[in-house]
Amino acid sequence: MKKIVILWMLAAALLCLGLVPAMAEAGYPAIWRLVQRGDQGEQTLGLATAVSDTLLVTADACVCDGSQLVLRGEDGSELRALSVQTDIGGTGLSTIVVDGAVSPAGLSSLEPTTAVSIMKDGSLKIAAVTDALVSELTTGESALALTVGEDVLPGTVLLDEKGRLSGLCVASLGEGKGRALALDAVSVYELLKDRAVEEPAEPESASAPLQIAGSELRVSWVDGLLQVDISAIAAEGKDYVVDVADLGCPYFMAYRVTAGTTVTSALAAPGRTLFIYAHESGTDDTFDESMPYTLYTVPEAEMMTDHSYQASMTYLTMLPSSDTYDETEVLPAHAPTVAGLTSGEQTLWLMAGSVYEVGEEDEECVMTCSLFTPDGWCFNAVSGFVFSRQYMPEDTWHWDVTELMTEYLTYHDGTPADGTYTLCYYLSGKLAGTATFTLGELSKAVK
Repeated sequence: MKKIVILWMLAAALLCLGLVPAMAEAGYPAIWRLVQRGDQGEQTLGLATAVSDTLLVTADACVCDGSQLVLRGEDGSELRALSVQTDIGGTGLSTIVVDGAVSPAGLSSLEPTTAVSIMKDGSLKIAAVTDALVSELTTGESALALTVGEDVLPGTVLLDEKGRLSGLCVASLGEGKGRALALDAVSVYELLKDRAVEEPAEPESASAPLQIAGSELRVSWVDGLLQVDISAIAAEGKDYVVDVADLGCPYFMAYRVTAGTTVTSALAAPGRTLFIYAHESGTDDTFDESMPYTLYTVPEAEMMTDHSYQASMTYLTMLPSSDTYDETEVLPAHAPTVAGLTSGEQTLWLMAGSVYEVGEEDEECVMTCSLFTPDGWCFNAVSGFVFSRQYMPEDTWHWDVTELMTEYLTYHDGTPADGTYTLCYYLSGKLAGTATFTLGELSKAVK
């Protein structure tokens, strides 16, 4: 792993590429602050987005009595709300008609990449959308269950890579930090199409929607490993390096592609968004716009059902480093501790048991393991797994995963974040088992 000492360099690269619109330079003229005025002064309630010349949309949670509602643009100009209609179609969407002309945002059916939210001081905050899964409301409209890098308030605006409106957050989800439910732009249009709102344009390219169109790097997800193809840029006799950065992590991985080969395999976790670029070996690995690059979101993992696979137990345990164990021995459960991990005297083990079926011949597959930390970071390891007739009907095994936790502590200055850690293992990219723990407390629940 290579630590990014100056983290803003990657952010700056994304800004240059248009993946995260730069507020200071381009601004968001279609986004307005909702301000409530009263005897006690004024209060910023949230954001609204213009979708036609006089109509703005927001979430129900952001509106109040229309007679007290003012909309303030980023240039300081103000408009008065003439009327407010809430809970459009039972979706939590509100509309506001204003007393002046506004510049509407184009609607987009592309995936959202950026979330724009309001801070208590009235400033805007920008965060990357790390995943957006299509869901459905009880009213029948499609919605997006999404994750961003920060807590999300209702009214948060979702933009595509070109700054067009691709969704609007209408509710926060209680299942984790940065989780929210959003109406996509198509649903917004269907609810408002009788109000002079333009239909969202179709994506320019229907192929590989999670990958930047036109990139010279081709990326695919094969049996639990990332495959990066550089054949479009590879020159004969030259070595290359492919850098893979998980946008939620403080490091990137570098993979050497030697002359005569054009494809490298890389580690990544399902559901994570990656920034990938390539350069000649021996050149500066700092990203610049001339380098071939792509943004890629790894597909979410399906459950492992091949070979009728079922996890019978999954837990983590910490044991003395000096101890040795038989490969099929069931290890005793002891809670992980920071002291044990940092002293080098303790080893962290994933203990697993599984039931499966296999024919006369053993079958091998790729096994990967991902540690997800409370602050949203992810660390990965790879090994192999054998579906062996010898160990049927129940196979028990363990894997030393100490390095995942020690790497995390290294990047986190030796002090772990509070909260729950989740370790998942995958067979051929399919989720096979999950264990959760806090440092000092072990969860042995089988999942």
